[in-house]
Amino acid sequence: MDMEIGKANILSAKLTKYDRRANTFEYEILFETNGAKQKIVNVGVPGKVEPIVASIIKEIKGMSKVSVDLWDNSSLDTFSKIDDEIIENAERKLGLFFKRVNDKIAAVKTNKSADGYLNTYTSIAGYSMNF
Repeated sequence: MDMEIGKANILSAKLTKYDRRANTFEYEILFETNGAKQKIVNVGVPGKVEPIVASIIKEIKGMSKVSVDLWDNSSLDTFSKIDDEIIENAERKLGLFFKRVNDKIAAVKTNKSADGYLNTYTSIAGYSMNF
């Protein structure tokens, strides 16, 4: 199920790298805007989910701007109309994704046994969710 944000559909979220020493992860959000697939790649820190989700929504809104011609032939960049319910749905699903990322990272950090540690650690990078 695609989630529409204005003229953008979020397709998937994927964790591409996890660096335990730096306590950071790299993620990739794939979305479609005006029929073209685009990607956001960014670095996050485990912990608060809301700022990461807000940043992604803001970036997608910025990338799905439409140009409106005014009566005097000048141009004005505006955002396409965005439904609040659609944004809430996108925020909820992205929030769930990043909460699961946090849970996976916490599992690695609290694992004291060598048995299963490597599997848990390697399962973090590549974790993805389709929307």
